[in-house]
Amino acid sequence: MPLHSIHHNHLCLVALALLGTACGSTSLSTAPKLTIGMLGVFTAPTTATGNNMPKSETFSMLSATATTAAGKSLALYEGKALSFTVVNRPQIILEYTLSEVSGETISSVSVLFDSSLTATGKYNAAMTTTLTNATVTYAAPLVVTTTKAFRLNVNVDWENTVNRDDTAKTESLQSPTLELVLGDSGS
Repeated sequence: MPLHSIHHNHLCLVALALLGTACGSTSLSTAPKLTIGMLGVFTAPTTATGNNMPKSETFSMLSATATTAAGKSLALYEGKALSFTVVNRPQIILEYTLSEVSGETISSVSVLFDSSLTATGKYNAAMTTTLTNATVTYAAPLVVTTTKAFRLNVNVDWENTVNRDDTAKTESLQSPTLELVLGDSGS
């Protein structure tokens, strides 16, 4: 048998062994899960006076917490700030397994961001501003069951938050508004 056939067969056997081990020793996870996403949306804050929106904005998440109806607090995220760039498509910023509160009701979820914000525009790659609402909270009940998945989205309302002058090729940034809303969990 040629050497390459032996090598190919060996790889196939290793792959089958690993697949068999994974399939035979584990099952699909049915633990309750909370996913938080973030995206820029085409909604203007009530205070927006600009004429355009940024291409992207960079945020730093400092912490995320949940509180049960019984008053138990869950640290969904704490530690080093997580920085990420937001565009007009959703991205996952946090996933948390809720097994420890299965059968309970979550009464609120809060996410805290650093108040400093940097945005990219058409002419200015590093516009900065201060967030006017660096903490967002979702305060409707979420009943946690053994297989329930929840998705919350941090919507960045950024329409008309950029003052753009195409003649002078200049831009300035106003604070977007953040809101935490129930999204499609897909389950």
